[in-house]
Amino acid sequence: MAMADAFEYVKKVGLNDILQHDRNLMRLVNQLLGNVNVIKIYGPSIECHTNIFAFNIENMDSAEIVMILDSTNNIKVRSGHRCAQVNTNKVLGEAKGVVKVSTYFYNTERDITIFAKVVKDIVDTMVS
Repeated sequence: MAMADAFEYVKKVGLNDILQHDRNLMRLVNQLLGNVNVIKIYGPSIECHTNIFAFNIENMDSAEIVMILDSTNNIKVRSGHRCAQVNTNKVLGEAKGVVKVSTYFYNTERDITIFAKVVKDIVDTMVS
C-alpha cells in the first residue's frame, strides 16, 4: 500500500518536473563548488547528473567530511565506496571512499546553498 501511495505521489508531482528540479540543484552545486580547487566532484558532466553526486576534499577522509557535515549542521550524506570498492580504489584512486550526496524534489536551492557554504567552511578550516 505504501509503495502504491508513493508512486501516486510522484505521478502527481510529475516525474519530468522532479528530474528538472534535480538537474537545477546539481547545476547549483556545480556553480557553488565546482571551482573550489581542493574539491573533486566525481561522475559524468554535471548535465548528466540527476540527484546523486560524489565528491571529496583533498587530503580529507570522506568519513570525516560526513561527520563534520552531520555534527555541525545536521546535513545527512554518506561516505564510503558505494558498494564499488574496486572502482573507488582503482578508477577514482580514493582508497578511503567518497562522500555521496543525494537530493530529491523536497530539497530546495537554499538547502544546496547551505550545504555548499558548509563544505567551503570545511575547506577553509581543515585544508587551508
